[in-house]
Amino acid sequence: MPHLRRLSTLVLAGALATVPVASAVADTYPATEYNATVSDSAPSVGTPFTVTATGPVGNHELTLTITSSTLTDSQIQIAGTKSLTKPAVNGVATFQVTLAAEGTCDLAVYDAAGKEISRQTITTDGAAAAAKGAAAGTNASAAGDALPRTGAPSLELAGLAGALALAGAGAVGLASARRRRFARA
Repeated sequence: MPHLRRLSTLVLAGALATVPVASAVADTYPATEYNATVSDSAPSVGTPFTVTATGPVGNHELTLTITSSTLTDSQIQIAGTKSLTKPAVNGVATFQVTLAAEGTCDLAVYDAAGKEISRQTITTDGAAAAAKGAAAGTNASAAGDALPRTGAPSLELAGLAGALALAGAGAVGLASARRRRFARA
């Protein structure tokens, strides 16, 4: 009987030890309630385009910031500046952007807490034709992934497999001990 108690305790402890593994290695996902779209991912120089950022209704402000290694700050204009915070009406903020020279820019949208919720790259004129097809509709997450991850990570599956193996070994051990005990009786 003491062996049976020891074995069941060991099986239970092993199973409990593998349970937190799945939650500890879970991937983080970008907030799905946020989205940002660009009316033209390859605008002409001097032609305004629209950036529309959406978030939860309770998010009071959304900020659009544009950075570029090829354009100067004065060549980037969102209502006269390169970064603008606007109140979100029903979770939506719309920005009119004009780029005064040819180049590539990164557009980043931030929520009221300052967390990046979307990052997109746009290109004006010259290289725009090549980039337009590749960048059209791009809405990357803050981590830089173009698509959300789906499915279960392999480490999570390995943890589940280990837990099932421990439970199976425990059941076999208990059945064997029970069989020996009844064989002696």
